[in-house]
Amino acid sequence: MQDFETSRYLDSTYPKAQRISSMRSAQIISSSIYILFISLSTILFKNDYGADITAIIKMITPVALILPILISITAIFSQFSAAVADTERSNGPIRELSKDKISTKVGYVIILTIAIFLTWATNVNEIISYASRAFALYYAIQCAVAICIVQEEKVSISKITMLKFSVALVLSTLVFILGLPAE
Repeated sequence: MQDFETSRYLDSTYPKAQRISSMRSAQIISSSIYILFISLSTILFKNDYGADITAIIKMITPVALILPILISITAIFSQFSAAVADTERSNGPIRELSKDKISTKVGYVIILTIAIFLTWATNVNEIISYASRAFALYYAIQCAVAICIVQEEKVSISKITMLKFSVALVLSTLVFILGLPAE
């Protein structure tokens, strides 16, 4: 399950109760889909296929003709959903950091310009590497913020938790600095 936090950045458009409701609804709907999928998949287990290496092939034979189509459709919609959610989620921090001086429309233009530039200027492996490194930098910053808050606010946490924050900060920073695209 991903992208439920997208509703967080819709505060200027929707009231808090509606955003919370949308996140809960999204979690309930996606959980229901997963449970339904697993429940329907268990129908395939009714026959005793054994535990040999060909069991999975025997199991998917009834859906083998439509499986490639379903997987392709799922992959396309999954990527579309992720792209829309990532664009919206990226616009939230732009508005927050600019204290709403950059409008939503201008934020979208900035995000899409960067995305188009990266797509034209790099290959897929490099884009994935940049995205992974950006996540690592984000997590490193979050760890640094947590450490600063603990120290400045005199928050009482265990030494183990502080050590975990520190290790996560170092590892995330190393991934950001040393991360290379797969070849």
